[in-house]
Amino acid sequence: MKYAGRGGHNPLCEGANALVNEVIEDRKIFYASKKYLSISNPFVDVTPNPVAGQNNDLSYGIKMANYNKADIFYSVHLNKAYASFDGEIGCEVWLHDSNSKLTQQATRILKNLEALGFKNRGIKYSTHLAELTQTNMPAMIIECFFIEATKDVALYKKLGAEIIGKAIAEGFIGRSISIPTPVAPVVKPIVIAQVKDIVYRVVTGSYSDRANADVRIAELKKAGFESFIDIKK
Repeated sequence: MKYAGRGGHNPLCEGANALVNEVIEDRKIFYASKKYLSISNPFVDVTPNPVAGQNNDLSYGIKMANYNKADIFYSVHLNKAYASFDGEIGCEVWLHDSNSKLTQQATRILKNLEALGFKNRGIKYSTHLAELTQTNMPAMIIECFFIEATKDVALYKKLGAEIIGKAIAEGFIGRSISIPTPVAPVVKPIVIAQVKDIVYRVVTGSYSDRANADVRIAELKKAGFESFIDIKK
């Protein structure tokens, strides 16, 4: 399954701005979702460049998703309905219509976000949004929370973008996703060959008379030293 995804808006095509900025924060959530989806799936990042203006913000993502023949397209956004709001509003997902092939994925994503504490506003439908009508594959717009809602933003700051992005990715896949633990290389121990016992012999004297040598041997043995006579011709 090849995914194409993007973070909504850009600095020259501003999104919503209230307690947090949509462009800044939706990027963080999107890149987290991308990281987890990319573990086992081909992924095409179709986020527009920072200087994409109003006219090509949407068209760039749509064209690139179509060009790369993705199987699923999605964009991550943050919502705004009021100048300010004291409380929670929640999350929602937009699909083209009730026959969308992404209905199950949308339902799972919303349930995952609900499990994190966001109010589940359900699936919404639109036949007028470009990302849902001009893409050649099933498409989804994820509105993670409302940026003017005090409780929504407080929950987001508590959780962080990583957890929310992971919940979105797991909603698409339908299972828990873990980043593989790097396998440490097997290091074979270096075996240092043990040196066999080495015996050092100490010569205590040389004698031309065997009797004198015998006397010296007797003295050494009496002192507790193992001794012998080595005869050299």
